[in-house]
Amino acid sequence: MLEFFSRITISCFGLSYLIAWGLELLRVYYPDRIRGTISFGFIGAGLFAQTSFLVVRARLDLSEGTPLASWQAWCLMGAWLLTIIVFYSSIRFPKVAYSLFMLPAILGLIIIAYLLRGWPPFSSEGAQSSWRAIHGFALLLGTVSVFVGFLTGLMYLLHSSRLKKKKAAGRGFKLPSLEKLETASEQALILSTLSLLVGFISGILINLIGQQKDQIAVQWTNPVVWSSAVLLAWLVASLGFQRLYRPARHGRKVAYLVLASFVFLIVELVIVLGVNHGTKEPVAKSASAATSSPHQGGILR
Repeated sequence: MLEFFSRITISCFGLSYLIAWGLELLRVYYPDRIRGTISFGFIGAGLFAQTSFLVVRARLDLSEGTPLASWQAWCLMGAWLLTIIVFYSSIRFPKVAYSLFMLPAILGLIIIAYLLRGWPPFSSEGAQSSWRAIHGFALLLGTVSVFVGFLTGLMYLLHSSRLKKKKAAGRGFKLPSLEKLETASEQALILSTLSLLVGFISGILINLIGQQKDQIAVQWTNPVVWSSAVLLAWLVASLGFQRLYRPARHGRKVAYLVLASFVFLIVELVIVLGVNHGTKEPVAKSASAATSSPHQGGILR
């Protein structure tokens, strides 16, 4: 059984999500309940394949003490969490076009994960550290929350614009109410701020512990440190403004705040990946090692 699941590759569930998104696009112009059911089936099949892929990957990495401890696995975990949200939303609200907006974000993370397939894993010392596990999970949860906030904010602006122009919603393109989208954006902003705050504090503690043990630590002037501080400061300021300034709790202001937070997050991720944060070995060496390693060759395609 394990051998069968080990044959699942990134392209398997990536293709499932791509087909599902194509069907969702068709539903916009050619509404069809059967097409929606098929789309849901592909999302479910993709989620099953992706879960199997991550489980097999974790089992293989466990022998090296670094289960799912790489940037590729981090991106795939983010896509997996978003897919769970889409899958649940499709069951709870089958007529609402959540998957139409969220599947592109999932596909984007999967594409990034595929491009990072030759990157080295995180250091074994770091992967086995409890604080680093907290750090990585908090940043993952915060990132997913920012993605959700961005997508709900986008849906809010689109829905608001359609209502202003008095356009019909269309049978195949239904959006949640403005109130629900507003609440979802607000909750995403709160969760992302708290998660990234935990991630930032745990990162500082990891650095201080590393310095005390004479281990390699991230310099305080490193772009990752100050860009993370800027992102966190923006989120805290946005949340404070939204909570203290009552008009900011309603209308388009919440949507604009979460959209701006997404832009800050993308800049932060570009900086983090640009300096290869969290890994020891150079990317070039790891890429050649990954090519020659039979352990990784079959699962990273």
